[in-house]
Amino acid sequence: MVPGNFPIGCNVCFLTKYETTNKNQYDSFGCLKRLNEFAEFYNQNLQNEIQRLRGVYPHANIIYADYYNALLPLYNYPSKFGFLGLQTCCGMGGSYNYNVSEPCGKPGVISCDDPSRYIGWDGVHLTEAAYRLIAHGIINGPYSLPQFSNFCSMNLAMDI
Repeated sequence: MVPGNFPIGCNVCFLTKYETTNKNQYDSFGCLKRLNEFAEFYNQNLQNEIQRLRGVYPHANIIYADYYNALLPLYNYPSKFGFLGLQTCCGMGGSYNYNVSEPCGKPGVISCDDPSRYIGWDGVHLTEAAYRLIAHGIINGPYSLPQFSNFCSMNLAMDI
């Protein structure tokens, strides 16, 4: 399984680092367009290379894990998944409760009472709740190519 890149334009550490008053730099969900465009470009090239490798190694099972599209709905519609928004659970200050000078784990920096309500843990890492939804989407579909669930069913049928 080869993981693609996340929608990094929605990641709090990048949103903080590249924060701007130019509203044209953001999409309608508050993510930085150019960083997400870069992640999409990277993921497309990665998938092209995976496809090439499938031709070179036809007996190898290579699955692309589409982390980008598995995570993007969480950022775009956080309340639909029970999340509060882009702010991090553990942090201090800044527009997203993230400040590189006040990282999670530093004395005086507090974490939220309920991490399951947050997508991001500390501005860099996601919460267990977010990763659970991503894993579900990859394992049960539709965020793997070929579909991970179909692939497992094919292997079970071959073993019989």
